[in-house]
Amino acid sequence: MDLNISHITNKFEFNIFRKPTCTDTIIPETSNQSRSIKMSAIHSMLHRLISIPLNSSNYNKEIDTIKQIVRNNGYDTSIVDKLIFRKNKNQM
Repeated sequence: MDLNISHITNKFEFNIFRKPTCTDTIIPETSNQSRSIKMSAIHSMLHRLISIPLNSSNYNKEIDTIKQIVRNNGYDTSIVDKLIFRKNKNQM
């Protein structure tokens, strides 16, 4: 549902798909919600990023998209790098 799959020269290429109507709105950092609830959308986006075998170009483009969403909702973008590091470390 949220994936683009292309078949290029006997190889599959994956990319994250977002509908044109997709808004970049998640629970804002300033919201009076618990930290775990506010972080759930970010964790979900990062889980999808790590779980799908993206090529380096699509991977970097998706990281930039996630950081933009995070920035637009008042979060510090360094949290994305920290969570990616933690998730990759846990997979080893």
